Amino acid sequence: MNNMCKSYYILSISIIFLILSTSTLAEGPKELFPTPPKMVKSVTFWKKIYTEVDTEKGFIHDRENLDIIYEVYTLPKGEKSYQNKKIKNRINYYENQLKKLAENPTNNDPQLKKIASLWENKNPDSHTYQNASQNVRFQRGQSDKFLAGIKHSKVYLPEMKKILHQEGVPEDLIYLPHVESSFNCQARSKRGAVGIWQFLHDTGKRYMTINKLVDERKDPLISTRAAAKLLRHNYQKLHSWPLALIAYNYGTNGLMRATEHHNTNDFEYILDNYKKKSFSFATKNFYAEFLAAREVATHPGLYFSSMDDGKEYSEIKIVYLDDTTRVRNILNHYNMTSTEFLTHNPAITTTAIYRNHQLKKGFPIYLPKAKYLAIHKTASGKGTSLKD
Repeated sequence: MNNMCKSYYILSISIIFLILSTSTLAEGPKELFPTPPKMVKSVTFWKKIYTEVDTEKGFIHDRENLDIIYEVYTLPKGEKSYQNKKIKNRINYYENQLKKLAENPTNNDPQLKKIASLWENKNPDSHTYQNASQNVRFQRGQSDKFLAGIKHSKVYLPEMKKILHQEGVPEDLIYLPHVESSFNCQARSKRGAVGIWQFLHDTGKRYMTINKLVDERKDPLISTRAAAKLLRHNYQKLHSWPLALIAYNYGTNGLMRATEHHNTNDFEYILDNYKKKSFSFATKNFYAEFLAAREVATHPGLYFSSMDDGKEYSEIKIVYLDDTTRVRNILNHYNMTSTEFLTHNPAITTTAIYRNHQLKKGFPIYLPKAKYLAIHKTASGKGTSLKD
């Protein structure tokens, strides 16, 4: 190749590179957690669950089309078994009404016409209504819990953001505990998942101490680091942050099988086409719930008229032990009762106090700010020592 050809070749490559670079810059930074257009209705549904109906109410709705809400149902007073029975009765009512529409989509009964009007934009026919009769479900509201979670999270968020940054994962993951637990450190699911990040025992043991003395799943900061490590692991395996989140609910290996089965890591395609029975409603909606929680928690004033400063939660001071320390030394140092200490430090058990368990260096301790200031006179610092 002569010099003129070489120059022309280099110039051509440079122009192509410049065009591609300019195009990339024009597009802006890639959204790590995108909201696909067809997911907007699902995200809107979960925003309503988080902001419009409390835990004493819920939506009776279609499982596949979350924009179709048949009724806002108020739960009756009574035991949970009684409430479940009443919910089932109401679901059965709509199942039967939809079966009637399947038999005659143009039925003029006022109640049937009301239900049919919810479907009119979907060009329904007998088959549509027959399928819908098998997809009626109830979703309890969460607005009261979500608002409490926003207030409760304030004391933890600055330290949690630092942890996520240290672990090299997106800061937006900080909103996931709103979905998992409403930032309730004492939360425990039917399956035994515990804490704000809802770790099961076996998964939690990979990253945290869980025994009769300490259950670090209940510590909001230690469990945040554990969750960051798990989510980073998911991303390294799946190469997609939406899939990493979905795997947090479904399991990393299970979602890897889904991506291998369909030969793609396109999360939209997986959500639409993976049909395994264990890939349930909760898993399919987990990412949409996260997007909804992120939106509401980022702009709470737009959704809650009764926002206050959450002062009762902000009056907490987080300190880190400078050395291994016996639990009773902490109680004595800060003049705290066992009950008061356990209230603010749910990861530590009554047994730990009874045995005067030795906590490791760096363990976070949560104190009423007044107790902290009574000893240290200033709220400035990290790395507080009990030897002051």
